[in-house]
Amino acid sequence: MRLCAVVLVFLLGMPDLPSGQDQDGPVFNEVPAKTIKRLDEAVRRPDWKTIFDAYDAAHERQTDRLARDPNDPRRLLGFAEWIRTRILSIPGAEEAFRERYEGAAAAAFREARDTQDWAALERAGDRYYLTSGAADALDTVAHRRFAEGDAASAAMTWQKLLRRLEPDDALCPVIACRLAAAYAMLDDAEGLARLREMRITGRVLIGGRTRTAEEYLASLKVEAAGPPALPEPGWSLRPETRGWPTNEIPLGVCSLRADGGGRITGAARFHGVCVRRDGREIAIATTGRRLVAFDPGRGDGKSLNAGVFWRWPEAAPIRGEAAVQVAYGAVFGMAAADDLLVGTVLSDAAPPSNPRHPAFDGAARVVAVEVSTGRERWDTAKLRAVHRGRTVPVLETLPFGDREFAFAAPPAIWGGRVYLPVATHPTAEREVHVLCLDAATGRPLWSRFVAAGPPAAIATFPALTVDLRGLFVATNLGALMALDPLTGEPRWAASYPTTVMSSRFRQPSPPALAGGRLHVLAQDAPEFLVFDAVAGKRLPLAWNNRTDRGKPDWGRISGVTEVRPGVLIATGEEFWLLNLAEMKWNGLSRPTGATAAIAHPVRAGPYLYVPYRKPTTEGIAVYETGSWRLVANWDWGAAANAEVCVGDETLLLQGHDVRAFASAAALERRFAPRVEADPPIASACLRLALIFREAGRWPQALRAYERFILAAEGDPQWAAEVREARRWVDEVRRKP
Repeated sequence: MRLCAVVLVFLLGMPDLPSGQDQDGPVFNEVPAKTIKRLDEAVRRPDWKTIFDAYDAAHERQTDRLARDPNDPRRLLGFAEWIRTRILSIPGAEEAFRERYEGAAAAAFREARDTQDWAALERAGDRYYLTSGAADALDTVAHRRFAEGDAASAAMTWQKLLRRLEPDDALCPVIACRLAAAYAMLDDAEGLARLREMRITGRVLIGGRTRTAEEYLASLKVEAAGPPALPEPGWSLRPETRGWPTNEIPLGVCSLRADGGGRITGAARFHGVCVRRDGREIAIATTGRRLVAFDPGRGDGKSLNAGVFWRWPEAAPIRGEAAVQVAYGAVFGMAAADDLLVGTVLSDAAPPSNPRHPAFDGAARVVAVEVSTGRERWDTAKLRAVHRGRTVPVLETLPFGDREFAFAAPPAIWGGRVYLPVATHPTAEREVHVLCLDAATGRPLWSRFVAAGPPAAIATFPALTVDLRGLFVATNLGALMALDPLTGEPRWAASYPTTVMSSRFRQPSPPALAGGRLHVLAQDAPEFLVFDAVAGKRLPLAWNNRTDRGKPDWGRISGVTEVRPGVLIATGEEFWLLNLAEMKWNGLSRPTGATAAIAHPVRAGPYLYVPYRKPTTEGIAVYETGSWRLVANWDWGAAANAEVCVGDETLLLQGHDVRAFASAAALERRFAPRVEADPPIASACLRLALIFREAGRWPQALRAYERFILAAEGDPQWAAEVREARRWVDEVRRKP
């Protein structure tokens, strides 16, 4: 009897799959097949009441619903976009639309302007897009954002408006020129080139004089970085660094043991950041329980802990001294914009224990602090909202808030918003969601369900990419989705054939955008995937290489990263350079003995940094992105699959502790104002001498010690240090 009851509960808990949905593939939030059939009949008649009732539902109660493309069963559209397209296919649609919505649109526009609720004004402009005031509403929102310095959000709204205007609309050249100005502010050469290709004509008033749209677009200059050449066979290694961050000189180790470092066990990854503020570089590390900021320039070659100047939380790490086991893997990371730092950390309380499966513990809390001071701006654990008659933490009001969930990748900050991919327990719902927060307040702006998959023994870690072209989510459970970053409205979704995922935890590779195409290395697909970023259609891959010289084995590749426009690097157990303009690949030279890349590459200046593993050690390979030569590589010992962060002058290796490195040129440049002063500053001279001495750079250490002796001779507080400096200098000079 108990077994029957369990089976009954299980069956009642399973959602009905819409017609055409693959029960072995990802589950989307689709509009029921009977609703689609009823709407198809309404469009044929046409029955405007049925059509507009469904249109209202798509914008009010079913904003995250999808409708399947009848011509491509693996492709879906956002329900609002699907029904909008169907409306436009009906003769006389504009007149019927305006008759139904003109009054409601005018009231919505007026109320939003009176209250200066620009988000509501944009929603109204989207919803009532065929009414007479919609274009002006969207233009007002974009112009406001542009004036406030948010060129990215302004450009996205102008893009949307331009797509909806007819070519002969008098507003078309005006919007095109405003969009071009936003592209120029963003240094978006690709967007500007696409706009010029549209050949929009018309005259506009700019700067008090009338100009043609073509003339204005041609006058805007943005340097386009063309794809670099593929490496030629037989290049020679050149050990040069040109002052960019290397791990040539160790600055020291910042121990994080007192901050919870090492107390999260399992396959956890920690992503630090480097931020330049007020003329200095600040490094910020995370233990998943605490954020720690330090000045890498305060190292002495051994320790960096003297350079720590703030911690969050200040009193003690989250969950104190308790050890945390992450059974399914976890990712803790940060993102910075100006003086705002947003990071993901553990929640205060551990998930409840469950005898059927391990708890899904990980980053389930988001905090924002000031980079320069560590002062807290907001914390989702402290934000409250009313939900079902109770005041609860704000994340509990979201669709995934009552489940075991974790943020699956570091946050992304774009257009005044924070974007986070969310995964729920792999053996329970196994869902993927996307959360968008207001960067200023931490309040949720929207949350969207993306897809779900069948229960599995390993976690699904989604990844996302956001820019002017949209928000793209790779779920790693057989599904992709594109959304509007401003509203969260789904644009399209697609599924793909899957294979058995690796049993070991791997960080997801974010989708890479290049040339209007979305490139995805999915953890559950046997091959590299390419989709049209606008339409969501899968594109065939046609490489122009001879396969007898080898080709990428995608099962041995763990990450794909865009390093220049049109150029990707694929890393893992194999290293490949992918030139998408010519559709060619070429193998990259690896350091001798390196078996695999252990983390995603990082681009900084003219160099690409690729962490690697050898049988007994780990290290980093540095490639010059112009010639793609391997210019340098170093081993740094065992580092527990550490993540690499590269700043303007500093390279960070973040694991349970943090190691910092710099080039000799960068160090000398950083210390020059104090070491070369007249008289020199003793403390700076001594620190530089100790760093170079610890690194075995005796000529540089000797010169720094001489400057220190010059500055500190006769000062009682430096007497012991001067004696040690003289002893070391004499010893070095006696050596042959």
